[in-house]
Amino acid sequence: MQELNRQACLVTGASGTLGIAVCERLLSQGSTVIALFHRNEQPLRALLERAGSLPGSLIVLSCDLTCMQDTTRLLSACSDKGLVIASVVCCAANLLRKSALLSSQVDQERLFSLNFDSVTRLLRQLIRPMLQRRSGRVVVIGSRAGEIGMPGQSLYAASKAALHVYARSLAFEVGEHGITVNVVAPGAMAGPLTHYSEAEASEVCRHIGLRRLGQPSEVASVVAFLLGADASYINGAVIAVDGGGRF
Repeated sequence: MQELNRQACLVTGASGTLGIAVCERLLSQGSTVIALFHRNEQPLRALLERAGSLPGSLIVLSCDLTCMQDTTRLLSACSDKGLVIASVVCCAANLLRKSALLSSQVDQERLFSLNFDSVTRLLRQLIRPMLQRRSGRVVVIGSRAGEIGMPGQSLYAASKAALHVYARSLAFEVGEHGITVNVVAPGAMAGPLTHYSEAEASEVCRHIGLRRLGQPSEVASVVAFLLGADASYINGAVIAVDGGGRF
């Protein structure tokens, strides 16, 4: 782990399946990555061991994104390290598979607290310095469920839909200041946290044009592109990475 006076990319939910893939992709491109986790540190410890062979630098920090005091502490720690957060990738989210009528108010509050409220709170804190610098990149991990809805995932889909519309609105507000805000909306993904049984995965793939689940690395590639100079005129987009899924 290195402390460097350089621009960095903050990745929330970095210990999750998509977060790890995003961090590894950015590290392979030579980025300084600030990887946030809350409870599940082990995947990032494993990434730290691999990071020595990659050109980028990895800084791992703990943060409860649902707590304003914790995010304020985090940003102060980054400032103390001489790090300028030039970009952010918001991966942190919880999934709830539960029908609308069986979902409770507690379910809703817990889901929106992380999936939506924590993102808007963090971006309010991060974008103000970007406005002063007149540059910045924001990528939010949404979901195809947030575009089309998903039976059995009503609250999850609603939390992602709110995030999509927020990001697209924010993109218009801050675009004139050199800041882009985009959403990457994955479809059905492979990986240990997708919760698909073998039978479910087979059925899901019948509704995907490519007839397979997506790989986290394929989402990470799109995220890395949106953070780069070649995506300078992409703003307010919701980009599906779903293999042509039609559910």
